Amino acid sequence: MNPYIIPGLKNKAHKLKRIVQADDITTNVLDYFRLDVAIIRTKNRSRKIVTARHIICYLLRKHTGMTLQQIAEYLKPAISEHTTVLHSIKYIDGQLSAKNENDIKNIMNEIYI
Repeated sequence: MNPYIIPGLKNKAHKLKRIVQADDITTNVLDYFRLDVAIIRTKNRSRKIVTARHIICYLLRKHTGMTLQQIAEYLKPAISEHTTVLHSIKYIDGQLSAKNENDIKNIMNEIYI
């Protein structure tokens, strides 16, 4: 049944969508990168882990009601300040809006929630 055909059902269909939780986003991103949950909160700065952290910050901000400070607390001690979260979000946003094809666009197309 198409919810857009029946008047008034469109709004109800949108309200019935499942709310995305922070753990859902983290799990999906870490599964893609084949990383352990514990490693994302370490201060390890390898490229793979930092990219995963950036994407998690971006998706948490976009799909949850979490503030920058709450995201920093969620990823503590790897990220200790809200400004680091803001940098991550701006970095991913810039990569997604770039005209050329890049790794971040490909990754986001594969794991996008």
